[in-house]
Amino acid sequence: MSPFAGQVFTMRFGHWDHDVSVHAPQVILPDGMPRRVRVTHEVLDFMFGDGQAMTALVNATVMNSRVDPRLQTLIDQAAGRMGLGTPPEQFIAAVEAVVAQASLAASDDHVMIAMRRLKRVVAEYRTWAKVAAD
Repeated sequence: MSPFAGQVFTMRFGHWDHDVSVHAPQVILPDGMPRRVRVTHEVLDFMFGDGQAMTALVNATVMNSRVDPRLQTLIDQAAGRMGLGTPPEQFIAAVEAVVAQASLAASDDHVMIAMRRLKRVVAEYRTWAKVAAD
């Protein structure tokens, strides 16, 4: 169950000419006063999926001697494609290459947990891409 169940969340999107921050948007409180509110990773993940899955995998594998070097190479390649200039399909393809080699991480529970998160992100993206194409 979502930690946001039963809550009302209003989000404005689209063009805005002044003072905008993705991580600290300005909201209008019930008393009419504007205030900056830090958007937590939980809110971002709720709205856009698990945005921290790749970072979790990188953190679980960096300097981890139990990670197969072949898998580490794939993870490094996928992490390198996380930039804004990379088309999403290229990033997802790199992530799918990582997920396809998940068995190489079977000896480490933390890596496997991060790998499952990443697998869900790929599945959600593929579902979204299919719906958007239809």
